[in-house]
Amino acid sequence: MPMERTAFRVYRYRWVVLLVYFLLNALMQVQWITFAPITSEAVAFYGAPAIQIDLLSLIFMIVYIFVSLPASYIIDTWGIRIGIGIGIGIGAVLMGVFGFMKGVCG
Repeated sequence: MPMERTAFRVYRYRWVVLLVYFLLNALMQVQWITFAPITSEAVAFYGAPAIQIDLLSLIFMIVYIFVSLPASYIIDTWGIRIGIGIGIGIGAVLMGVFGFMKGVCG
């Protein structure tokens, strides 16, 4: 038996969403990796063990695991359009606020 073909509608706007998602993800990775080159200077300045400075970078990955669970639930429950839309919006705001705080308070 041949399968029925389903017509899909493809929007050009998907490329805009993909570009925004790519840029926000790249900026988030830059925020995450900024502690790596200054580990030795931070150890010397603060007198803390290197593992404590490295934990600043590891916190991102640990929090990512906990945040991905509700994000996956939202995408599964309300669909990818709402889940990604809300995720990109909230993620962009949080990244901007805490990136600014890192620059001002650092």
